[in-house]
Amino acid sequence: VNVITNLLTKNRSHTALPKIEGLVLESDALNASTTASSCANTWNSSTASLDCGSHYVLDANAAYLFIYTSEQAKHTEEGKQTYISNALYGGKPNEHTVGATLCMSSFIGYPLQEAFYIKFCADFLSSNNLTTDNLWREFDLNKKPSPAQYLDKTKWEAFVAAVKKYMEDSKDPLFREASYVIKTPYATDSELRDYITKNAK
Repeated sequence: VNVITNLLTKNRSHTALPKIEGLVLESDALNASTTASSCANTWNSSTASLDCGSHYVLDANAAYLFIYTSEQAKHTEEGKQTYISNALYGGKPNEHTVGATLCMSSFIGYPLQEAFYIKFCADFLSSNNLTTDNLWREFDLNKKPSPAQYLDKTKWEAFVAAVKKYMEDSKDPLFREASYVIKTPYATDSELRDYITKNAK
C-alpha cells in the first residue's frame, strides 16, 4: 500500500502510544468533498485543543501519514464511550488505537477507492499482528455516525469480511496483488450515492 508521509505541523499530542491494539475508521462528513489536503488544513489551522484527528487519511489510492503511529491522536471523541470502548480500552481508545479517516473525495470510481481501503486495513492489521477483531468503526466506540459509508450493519460486515479474506488470501505463496479482485460492499457509484443521500443529515 502506498503511504505518503505528510506530518502535521501543529495540533499534535506528542504523547506516546506504547502499543497498537486496534484500528479505528472514521469519516469527516456525509458528503463527497473531504480530501487529505482539506483534513490537513483543518487540523493544522484549528485553534481548538483537538490535536490530530487521525494518524492516517486515506484519499483515492494513497494513505497519508499525518502523525506517527507511535504517538497518540484524538480520532475518537471520549466521554461518550460504548461498552466495547470501556471493556477493551478502559474508555480511552485513543490511548490504545490508531485512527484512519476515509475520504470521499468523489463518488466516481468509489468501488476502486473502497478496494484500496480494504487493502490498507488488511496490510495494517497484518503488520501489527492484529486481526479483524481489532478493526472498528468510530461508531462502535462512541456512537458517532462515522464512517458514514459503513453505518449500515450489512455494509460494515461485508467490509470486514473483505479485509479478512484479503489477509487470508495474501498468505498464499501464489498470491499476486496486481491480479487479485476484491469484492467490495459497494458495487457501484450510484449505490453509495443513494445511501449517502438518503442518510445525509
